[in-house]
Amino acid sequence: MHHTKDKGDLAAAKVWARFVGQRISSNITILKRSYSSALYADIANEIGLLFEVEDGSRFIASHGLHDDSDDFSVIQESQIDNEIRNQIQGL
Repeated sequence: MHHTKDKGDLAAAKVWARFVGQRISSNITILKRSYSSALYADIANEIGLLFEVEDGSRFIASHGLHDDSDDFSVIQESQIDNEIRNQIQGL
């Protein structure tokens, strides 16, 4: 079976290729979600780790930041859901 990559796959591969061979700097930030409800104040609100590599590029190991789900993903900042972005501390 022959698989072809669409333009989105190729673009993603190009973006992630810039991280290959780079070292993660000492700039690792814990991202927390701010909730307006007091019910969430006493529970863990950590939703991701923001990593910076030696050339200044950044990526996030996250928990649902791209679609507000319960899924783990590694994403770029540009992939954070806009509604969620306003609730994040640490960006």
